[in-house]
Amino acid sequence: MKPNKNYLSTTIAIYLSFLLLGINMSISAQYKTELAHAWGAGNNISVVLTVSSAVGIGSLIASLFTGIISDKFGRRTSAIIGSFGWVIFAFGTAYAPNAVFAYIIGIITGIAMSFSNSALTPAMM
Repeated sequence: MKPNKNYLSTTIAIYLSFLLLGINMSISAQYKTELAHAWGAGNNISVVLTVSSAVGIGSLIASLFTGIISDKFGRRTSAIIGSFGWVIFAFGTAYAPNAVFAYIIGIITGIAMSFSNSALTPAMM
């Protein structure tokens, strides 16, 4: 008989990663004009929308290799890489000096999300 495992910490990590992505999208949607000004684009909110789409692009790019890395080096390694990506997102978005830098941070955010998914979702299964 297998011992009961406690999945609470893993569950919290999964939902926290989705919460962070939701916060990212919510902030960028609510503060489009302010972010456009902060990134040197004036009132051009399309820059902010482009940065938001970079999250999806980063996730698509990372989907090609995150599963392989997670299988080869372990779920913990992928979770740590994802966590570092979230830290980069948190500070990078807040202090991005221009739209190009913010776009790169968006891609890193998507990569972080893919690493989190490749580590935490299989761990729950």
